Amino acid sequence: MISISLKRTLLLVLISSSFILGFRQAFAQAPSASQIKIEYEKLAKAYQEKQLSKESYLRQVDSLASAFLEQGVYFETRDLSDYLALYESIAWDDEHFKSNRISYYQKFMNNARMFGKDGASIYYAEKMSEQARANGDAHPLIEMLQKFDIYMGQGLFDKIVQAYEKEEKYIRQLPSLLKNNKVKNSSGMDAIYILHPTVTAYLKKDDKRKAEEAAQLANQIGEELKRKDSVSRQMLLNTDLFLISIPIAKAVHEKDNNKIGVLLKKLEGLKTTYKDINTVYVDGSLFKWRLHYFLQTRNADSLSFYIKEMEKYPTSSNKQKAHIAAYKGDVQAIRGNYKESYNLLHEAITLYQQSEADVTVEMDTLLYAHTEAEHNQIALERAEKAKQQRTIWLIGISGLAVAAILSIYLLMQKRHKKAQQIISALNDTANIQIALMEEARDQAKRDEQHRLSRELHDGLSGTLASLKNRLEIQANSLKGDFQENLQQLKQMTEQVYAEVRGRSHTLYDKANIVDESRFRQHVMDLAKAAFPNAVYVYNVIIDEGALDGTSFEFRSYLIRIVQESFANILKHAKATAVSVLMYHEQTDLILEVQDNGEGMKKAQKRGLGLQNMFTRIKEMDGKLEIKSSEEGTLITCIFPVERQSNV
Repeated sequence: MISISLKRTLLLVLISSSFILGFRQAFAQAPSASQIKIEYEKLAKAYQEKQLSKESYLRQVDSLASAFLEQGVYFETRDLSDYLALYESIAWDDEHFKSNRISYYQKFMNNARMFGKDGASIYYAEKMSEQARANGDAHPLIEMLQKFDIYMGQGLFDKIVQAYEKEEKYIRQLPSLLKNNKVKNSSGMDAIYILHPTVTAYLKKDDKRKAEEAAQLANQIGEELKRKDSVSRQMLLNTDLFLISIPIAKAVHEKDNNKIGVLLKKLEGLKTTYKDINTVYVDGSLFKWRLHYFLQTRNADSLSFYIKEMEKYPTSSNKQKAHIAAYKGDVQAIRGNYKESYNLLHEAITLYQQSEADVTVEMDTLLYAHTEAEHNQIALERAEKAKQQRTIWLIGISGLAVAAILSIYLLMQKRHKKAQQIISALNDTANIQIALMEEARDQAKRDEQHRLSRELHDGLSGTLASLKNRLEIQANSLKGDFQENLQQLKQMTEQVYAEVRGRSHTLYDKANIVDESRFRQHVMDLAKAAFPNAVYVYNVIIDEGALDGTSFEFRSYLIRIVQESFANILKHAKATAVSVLMYHEQTDLILEVQDNGEGMKKAQKRGLGLQNMFTRIKEMDGKLEIKSSEEGTLITCIFPVERQSNV
């Protein structure tokens, strides 16, 4: 089962880098495939005609690739490989341009990452790391940086912490290494990129000490970079951007809205400080953090404005659509439209499941293998080598792909079947209607008993009383045997009168006795349908006499309240034990439903299920109390007994 609160936490992590890169897409018309081809061919022709040097050609291709990326252009791997064939040839033929070999793979990585191809992006990040090592970088952080970006988007904070702690010793040495010029400036910038999600991950795990240590380390690395004359203005901007973003992330976690506001102004100021270069990434970060700020300050109008701006950008992935739906749900919740908010959050979770389902790891592994094979295919075709080996690769990978897809399909079918069984079990709660009809039939019987009781009491008893009085008068005025006979008749009449009166009261009392065993069985049947014995332990206790004198309508409401409680436990609690207790306490009837689940989140306390329960209880002049913690939830319903009787 899916926890709404759990899926909402994942949706509110930092917006993925693909969305931030997409920030610029709204401002430019994406070129057509033919226009793209013409631009690359134009540069190749200029180089071949000696109008461009190798260095100029490589630099202009770098700029052209960045421009297309910023306009939201996605390339198929084969197409991008064809466009960069000359670039690749120059970079690998001349050792002077070996740094461009890393840039070559970076273009593939950015293309894959921007459009949600996580497995492919990791593959190219690894290729970049391999090339960096070949170029003399003993400890490249490129692959780690790329994985952290993906882990942030998926909310895998444990993986971030584990990966960082493996490299922590080296990253802690970077301030000293930078100071003594023993590593490149880019290594320091990569470390700051890594420390940003690391701080967020530690905050999510409530490890404030480690988060503060990581933030201080980022500042130390940043200060060393700022002291260097060789650092470019663009790198300085990126350094300042992340050194401000880290404390913003901390302030968001601490919900310190005043501090967030101050830091946002500081972030805005970077656009003035670096007005001589491109500051679009500042706008992207401002956009992201303002969404968080207006959400935390519950500013529905400003949040709604930014959501509309967000919808102008291309939303190619379900994850981006999930973010938009989630923020819309927040706006509706802030405005009190809880039903609409619930529907939007449900839509967001569905979209998120489509992109981040349980098969994410398996699918990314498959995509990784497929991407590697595809890239190897291009290289082999170009060199016209090892065609037979290429065929074997294709057959093997195709077999793995079919096997993996079949496995995933069977797994999804199994989970779907299990979900359907749970839904079917919940649908069995419709049997409550049968239980209510049985109660209605019993009520009709009791009404008839009341009617007969009244007739006996008000009709026959009155007649016998009158007869008794007249006989008494006659008996007092007569003597002898006749008087004795009349006296006996009087005694017999008194006996009949007493018996009829006694039976009428007994009949009335029996009519009001509630069949508590039957009511308990209704609740047990409901529990059995909702909680399979293999997974749950449940217990139902109804004190003897707890329902004495209660009305048919009241007992029907009790059934509905128990049903709603069970539904909430199934949806949210992740419990293994459930108990129902009903008893009298002075002048009140108490109903308690308790589970040992993970406790309610704030969003659940505002959910439609509890609202329905509250409405039912209020209609019966009762009140609802909820106590929830990590050890479980206790729902207590209190009803005044005198308001629930048949009388």
